[in-house]
Amino acid sequence: MVKNLKKDEKLWGDDPFSLQEGLRNISDAREHSIAKNFYRDGFVHLSDVLDSGVCDAAVNSYRNWCDSHRKDMYGIRGDTRNPRVVNLHSDSDEVKRLFTSSQFLLNVLDLLFGYRASVYTSLTFQYGTEQPFHRDTPVFRTAPEEFYFGVWFALEDANKENGCLRVLKGGHKGGRVDQYSFAEELVSDVNQIQPGGKGLWVPYQNAVVEKCWEEGGVSEEYLEAKKGDVVIWHPQLPHGGSPIRDASKTRMSVVYHVVPERVPVYQADVFFNRSKSNASLESDKSYYEFEGREFMRTVPPRFGSN
Repeated sequence: MVKNLKKDEKLWGDDPFSLQEGLRNISDAREHSIAKNFYRDGFVHLSDVLDSGVCDAAVNSYRNWCDSHRKDMYGIRGDTRNPRVVNLHSDSDEVKRLFTSSQFLLNVLDLLFGYRASVYTSLTFQYGTEQPFHRDTPVFRTAPEEFYFGVWFALEDANKENGCLRVLKGGHKGGRVDQYSFAEELVSDVNQIQPGGKGLWVPYQNAVVEKCWEEGGVSEEYLEAKKGDVVIWHPQLPHGGSPIRDASKTRMSVVYHVVPERVPVYQADVFFNRSKSNASLESDKSYYEFEGREFMRTVPPRFGSN
């Protein structure tokens, strides 16, 4: 458990969008600018974080793993593309090194959390997802809440041709939907809600995005990135994948799901259930260390749908 992290603690204090509260102790000019942009926009795009060789090593590790597990991928997709790979980092030092190789990135994550960042899980993609806007919080519900970031690594250039990320800039500040009341209206027995939120995920995300647009102060932004760039997003930021204009082009990338060390992560069965709002701060997972950072121990990698 992270030292001194308490049940009622909030990311950046009682007013998470107060720059005075969040930035007052940051003296480094570059870090101050990064934190300010993150608080304001709900994400930050960091350029030239990773060396090209680190990216290439991760891609080669991905290809080798896919080649050796080719028989496991058939039937997951309706085309010939590789599906996403869940937790490839658990079998690949090269993929783990995306997270650990840049001390600058680690410093930024520690700064934004106020605690040392660690890895919960990861996804590796060969192609863009074209996902609609969504928030991650239903399936990455931490205790305390919102101590989670998505950290996306571009392993090759990402643009509108191959389906770059897109975000609803500023959407982390509003679009608040009472998830408990929402679920109680749609589900007869909230104790039967599955971890993946089947039946609730799509209507909840639609309600969030609709409310964000109604409240205003948001804008859609396409995040074209260069190989080696990193994007960090707030747990409440609606984000997704842009349409792929050229289906022949890959968009190699990895997203790490990152939390402060030992912070437990719950899923939709807890997020939508009022009776589970006081989820334990004690994690029941085990961890290991790689190059000075903690990684949650996961099951072996597998193909997932995307």
